[in-house]
Amino acid sequence: MSAKRGTAVLLVVAPAMLGLADVIVIAPAAVDNSFSNFPFLICQGGPSSMRYQQVYDASAFSVINPIGGYIRLIELVPGGSDGGIALSGSIQINFSTTSKAPDNLSPVFSENVGPDDLAVFGPGPLSVSASPGGMAQITFAGHFFYNPALGNLLMDVRVEGVPPIMRDESWVAHNESGDVVSRVYAQSITALTATVVDTTGLVTWFQIYPMPRLHAEEITNSIVISWPDDYGLFDLESAGQVEAGAQWQIVTNQPIHSFATNSVALPFDLMLRPRYFRLRSKPSQATPPAQSALSAHAIRAGETKPE
Repeated sequence: MSAKRGTAVLLVVAPAMLGLADVIVIAPAAVDNSFSNFPFLICQGGPSSMRYQQVYDASAFSVINPIGGYIRLIELVPGGSDGGIALSGSIQINFSTTSKAPDNLSPVFSENVGPDDLAVFGPGPLSVSASPGGMAQITFAGHFFYNPALGNLLMDVRVEGVPPIMRDESWVAHNESGDVVSRVYAQSITALTATVVDTTGLVTWFQIYPMPRLHAEEITNSIVISWPDDYGLFDLESAGQVEAGAQWQIVTNQPIHSFATNSVALPFDLMLRPRYFRLRSKPSQATPPAQSALSAHAIRAGETKPE
């Protein structure tokens, strides 16, 4: 559904959409056929530091294509008899959107990194573990906005300062040419060029918050604007028009949180003229500057049908 410039669209969202939760993407989704200690288990008799890049094909993220979503955390699957563990004196995890495809990463690390490169974790210590049959979760301080319509996803990890351990621990991986992952790495955090280029990749579970949609409803002399709980990622803004030069302002009413939904009730006496509403991602170090102006769908309060 589209609208001409100068108009607005009322997006009526079904009740099930209002409870919209994070989506889970597993990449690769194929049955695992390998194991790997790298990069989160270099303490298993490996190097003292590492630079590691893994690419995920955009096709694995079709559930959020073409609107995109915010990557909030990843989970890894332990493969050893003792489970899995991730320890580091210092680790940094970055994401970016790359033009490089699986099995086509450059051995030159900088050539794989996309223009929206963002550190979502660290640099700092990391300690997570999982027993066999469980999952190890790495939650990010930043939320990377990824739109698979714009390219593939690159995870870039720098890790060092890990004490050696002697246990049967590893992470589930997949090793198959032509699948949705591949990697390059070097056994030094300061390396500029990879010493290993292969088609293996960690099986990674992504928890992603999709771009939300606004919903408007009339309730007893009020207009209620609601959207799925957004983890504080967005501000609700309003304006009297949507043409170029519109003066968008943050709605200062505190949202009410209920059943995984945010809602703001505004009295009709504030709606003497049409008002338009949108969600705008908050400018912060957790959001790439290129995405800080990204707005969700705008609606005009009081309308009951699309224009």
